[in-house]
Amino acid sequence: MPMPVTSQFSQTFHQVGSYYAASAWEQLKTYEEYQRPLAGRWYLDFEASTWLSDGKTVHQAPIGSLGTDNSWLWAWANNRTHPLGSERRELSLQLQRFGEKHEVYEFVEPRLELDSFPAPIPAAERLALTAMGVLGARGYASVEMETGARAYFLIDDETVPLAPFRRQVLSSVFHEALGVFASFPRLVAEGYLRLHGFEVWEDDQNCMHARSEGYTVSIRFDDQDRVIAVSHGEDRD
Repeated sequence: MPMPVTSQFSQTFHQVGSYYAASAWEQLKTYEEYQRPLAGRWYLDFEASTWLSDGKTVHQAPIGSLGTDNSWLWAWANNRTHPLGSERRELSLQLQRFGEKHEVYEFVEPRLELDSFPAPIPAAERLALTAMGVLGARGYASVEMETGARAYFLIDDETVPLAPFRRQVLSSVFHEALGVFASFPRLVAEGYLRLHGFEVWEDDQNCMHARSEGYTVSIRFDDQDRVIAVSHGEDRD
């Protein structure tokens, strides 16, 4: 598996992240409406796999941590905090297996050095958001531990609502997702629509179309694959 440039993520990671970016970002906002992270008294319990915040307790699973040296360590490789055989490692192990199958370097390398990134914390957030999308989690959160390291964990609790497809904010969903993953706009659009159950196809006019239950979406791109127009409405055919 090729080693990516140290100051940026690999192209494969960007492709995977782009595909899941819009749906994960939308779901993250839905989660934060349900339970505001670090609101009031909070408590993270790895042994019980729970996260208390905003007066609510939800089930969580560790995904990784960002050390004080800006190194990212996946939970599946953190034997000290998450011992071998513990159930709480399973979700992160699923991500490792996904990485092995799809050759995503970042998901199979135990430790990623983010100190050479222009902004290590946003890079860590990008890892967590992508993991959330790949694994279909309901959200993610992070807290600073006593050591100064930052623990990231996925919310895998079915009491957290799933984000519905909301046609009225379609353009803003794409815009926000492209702010996180800007390299592959077509994958951002395709992933969001397919993950919401749309049939997706493209024409020879640089336009992507999607249909689901009598509702259609069309997205036009320019010659550099940037989104320039989004239209949607009831299917009249």
